[in-house]
Amino acid sequence: MMTIKTTDSGPLMQLASAFWAFKTFAAAVEIDLFTRLRDGRRVTVSEIATELGIHERPSDVLLAACASLGLLDRNCAGYGNSAVAEEFLVSGRPCYFGGYVRFLDHREYPAWHGLVCALRDNRPLTSGPDEQESIFLTDDTLPNGHDVVLLSMILHDWDEITGRALLRKCREALEPGGVILIVEWLLNAQRTGPAAAALMGMNMIVETVGGRNYSKSEYVTWSRDVGFQGAHIVHFDAVGANGAVVDRKH
Repeated sequence: MMTIKTTDSGPLMQLASAFWAFKTFAAAVEIDLFTRLRDGRRVTVSEIATELGIHERPSDVLLAACASLGLLDRNCAGYGNSAVAEEFLVSGRPCYFGGYVRFLDHREYPAWHGLVCALRDNRPLTSGPDEQESIFLTDDTLPNGHDVVLLSMILHDWDEITGRALLRKCREALEPGGVILIVEWLLNAQRTGPAAAALMGMNMIVETVGGRNYSKSEYVTWSRDVGFQGAHIVHFDAVGANGAVVDRKH
């Protein structure tokens, strides 16, 4: 008998249900769960149910789900914040990340429901491009006399023509010998990844008129064409970027 091998659909299931994790995370931030558990506080399911004014069943499910995501841990005293939640998800802390979670949940998540429309119409869903102007676009020149210009997650907002124009303005604003740093999620030369860079490009379809994520070789070419010399790439692993194109005005 012939054995028919099938591929594993597990990764597709993980991809299809990825929103479960985000919406659980966002709900916990919205109800300030991690702030309630600050400074080592631990609670039982019934305690948090009473405090939040919700039934025990959803309280139990929420706490278990947050623990499974590494946001909470549990011991004999109950559930408490994990180390990452204590540092980044307690409101008022210097590195509080919850504001960004709320931004994604309230602004971007609803807009992404219309992604197919954005793809078909080639128009953003979160802003009105016919009514809004950009300050990187209305000024003919930038203030000059600088030694360094940092463009952090900026150029992916624009099409190539606009991106080149912005780089030209930056070069004019720099002193001789000045450095420009283009910090981005950089695509590889084949435009097949990494996923964070490619998916940020999809977010630009939702958010902008002409933005997309570009490869490091594209940025190097733009930089050279507007008059910078000696570009090199610095790779790193960060929350919002994976590298920087560093170039100099000679």
